[in-house]
Amino acid sequence: MRKHSSKLITRLGLFIFVLCTNAVMANAQTNIFQPTATVGGFSSGSKIPIDKLKAKKALSIYIKDAPAKYEILSYSVVLDNSADKVISANCTGSAFSTQVKENLQKYLEHSHLISFENIRVKDEKGKELKIPSIFYYID
Repeated sequence: MRKHSSKLITRLGLFIFVLCTNAVMANAQTNIFQPTATVGGFSSGSKIPIDKLKAKKALSIYIKDAPAKYEILSYSVVLDNSADKVISANCTGSAFSTQVKENLQKYLEHSHLISFENIRVKDEKGKELKIPSIFYYID
């Protein structure tokens, strides 16, 4: 029984590896210039000083070594506060909405997270796509 289980696990592992490799290769071939969202040039997962984040006014797009341009259509800003309450607001375009600005001033605290989710952009040819969410630690 153990021999069959071991072979099955090995085959299953190889199958998952092949699926993941194919997915990565397909993504690499179709998204040569993958747009990445950023706030103030900070990469996702970075620590941002609270005062710098409060001073920012918009989300922007970064594309490594790419001439392509993208327009930000919409996104959501989600943060938590000390009462473990999740606060969310939506934005249209790259600029922070009035609600987001108010939330940053009122609820943004040290040692918490803020995320920018459901980011939708449009490329030069008019094709719309959703790009990965980003998050920051508030310092």
